[in-house]
Amino acid sequence: TTSALLASSIEPMTLAQTVLDAVGSAARLKAHEYFVALVDQGLLTFQGGVNIDKRAAEAFLTGHASLIDACIEKGTLLSMPRQSRIDRVKQAPFAVLPLASGPGARGHGCIVITRIAEEGLGSDELRTLMQLAEMAGRSLDNAAIFTQSVAIGATDELTGAHSRRYLFRRLGEEITRSRQSGGPLSLFIFDIDHFKVVNDEFGHPEGDRLLKAIVAAAMSAVRDIDLVARLGGEEFAVFLPGTPASEAFAVAERVRRAVERIAHETESGVLLRPRVSCGIASLDDTTQTPALLLAAADSCLLEAKRTGRNRSIIASR
Repeated sequence: TTSALLASSIEPMTLAQTVLDAVGSAARLKAHEYFVALVDQGLLTFQGGVNIDKRAAEAFLTGHASLIDACIEKGTLLSMPRQSRIDRVKQAPFAVLPLASGPGARGHGCIVITRIAEEGLGSDELRTLMQLAEMAGRSLDNAAIFTQSVAIGATDELTGAHSRRYLFRRLGEEITRSRQSGGPLSLFIFDIDHFKVVNDEFGHPEGDRLLKAIVAAAMSAVRDIDLVARLGGEEFAVFLPGTPASEAFAVAERVRRAVERIAHETESGVLLRPRVSCGIASLDDTTQTPALLLAAADSCLLEAKRTGRNRSIIASR
């Protein structure tokens, strides 16, 4: 689905193409000519269009610059009716939808529909288009946050996972957002089973190599917008924005199985087959802070350890 595609990437050009592919059906085929533009280094830049080329799109952006800039700045829909007058010149109807995470939020760009069917876009089509634009806006927010986190070095130097401090900050932001929107939010903690044996028998440098391999496997098993963070030692958290408990369990199992497939050869030639245990928790009435959500997941992790390891346990409701 479009929502899954938008959630699965934080690369702006890929997101723009996904949005472009979805506009036609969202507008119920009433959008005959449209394009997507993104803000790049302060300039609104054409990313692709349907029945309109770059030159025509840029001419439209230039001709309506003040209106479009205001639309993006305020995060509000701009829908001009047939035969509206701008600077005393009759205009065909058009619509501009900001790629913003919600009303009032500054957009990362916009969807521009420059030619509309004779009957026009109804309230249902505009509502669906705005939902599409908001989904893209949230994904672009995540792209910006990810880029910023890399720039400020909010990562664990050894493994490349995010830091504990950065995890708590993102959790706080997303919990607030989920409370306002009513959307789901989940995370899980995974811990490497019997990791102390690796350090004791093969040394800490070998343990570090294994940690890197496990984090790489975990990162390859989650979406780009999911956040893998090192809590400390051999314990990691995976934060899953917009994800309900049942889907979080599936992701935890995907990570666990990815680790199971690792065949790590030590420098002395011994083959290690690591395993992890996972504890999953989701935002609810009893887990309204980052600390409480992590505590709920940690409790499930301990249960997974007690009941045999190499398994995932989810918090009961």
